[in-house]
Amino acid sequence: MTAASIRIPLTDANVRYAHFYLRSWRHRIPSPAIGGSNRKQAGEAIRITFQHGQSVDTDIDGSKMILRNRAAVRQFFDASGAKGGDTVLIDMADPFHWHVSMG
Repeated sequence: MTAASIRIPLTDANVRYAHFYLRSWRHRIPSPAIGGSNRKQAGEAIRITFQHGQSVDTDIDGSKMILRNRAAVRQFFDASGAKGGDTVLIDMADPFHWHVSMG
């Protein structure tokens, strides 16, 4: 894990509702990427490359501090068999390109 990496523990609810909170990493997230609470208020997109090969462009829902594209998170959780108690590892290749894997 590098200085531009974080491990985020998952709860059963995180997996059920296809999200993980980025609050503890807010200081690392570029402020233009943090949008409002709905798609009309979306921020600048970040490229997320998931462990199983899928890449998506999404912003951060600033009211919840989660990736807005929850469908992609759902696919990642399903493909990786994620469950409560597991951790997600985020490596920031650069501020607008992150690699997400189970860690």
